[in-house]
Amino acid sequence: MGHFALWPSRANYQRFREMMDDGSKYPPEFDRCENTAKRQIADAKKHGIIIKPVPFDPDKFVAFCREHGLACGGEARAHYVVAIGTANEMN
Repeated sequence: MGHFALWPSRANYQRFREMMDDGSKYPPEFDRCENTAKRQIADAKKHGIIIKPVPFDPDKFVAFCREHGLACGGEARAHYVVAIGTANEMN
C-alpha cells in the first residue's frame, strides 16, 4: 500500500479549511500550507517513504464522508486518501 497526502489546490484551499472540523490548524495562506507539505514530502523521501499527492475534490470528499458516516476531519482525510490513492494506482 502506498502513502498518500490530500492536496488542496489554490482554488479550493479556503473551502478546504472551512469544511474541515480541524481546518483552523491549517495556515490561512495556501502558499504556506503547500510549502510545509512539500517539505514534509521531501523529508519522508529522504527516509525512503514516497508520499503521493491526492487532489482534493470538495464534492467527492463530502460525498465520501456522508457515505462512510465520517465528520470532515483527520480521520475522514486518512480514509479518503487511501481509498482514492489506491484506486488511482490500480487504474
